[in-house]
Amino acid sequence: MLARARKPFRKSIETTDPEIAAIAERLRKERDDAVGGYGRNGKKWGRTWAKQASYIQLGLAVKHHYFDDEDTRLFDEDDKTWGGFVRNCFDADPLLGRGIGNYFNVATEQWIKGWFSGISEFWYEVRDKL
Repeated sequence: MLARARKPFRKSIETTDPEIAAIAERLRKERDDAVGGYGRNGKKWGRTWAKQASYIQLGLAVKHHYFDDEDTRLFDEDDKTWGGFVRNCFDADPLLGRGIGNYFNVATEQWIKGWFSGISEFWYEVRDKL
């Protein structure tokens, strides 16, 4: 019910104050630029991890493709697959990690997608050479 009430309110703001629409557009662009940067950064770190990963770790990561909000392996330094690597990356950036309600925030979701993309990209470059 609350979501339905927001739509008319948002629409009334956009139609009554043109400055709000311009501000919202600027913030959307800034958000997209910032989030895109997290995806690129995740991809870079995915390739870095892949270069030092074992064959079994690479195989698991290529098949896995995502982490969900309930996956605690991201933060487990003793985990044999990820080995705490992701946690160290998250600890280095205050915007990465859990958001409200213990769910991943947008920057974290993009970083994770980029991370798996970097791993997959590396795997497809090296697999035919094995």
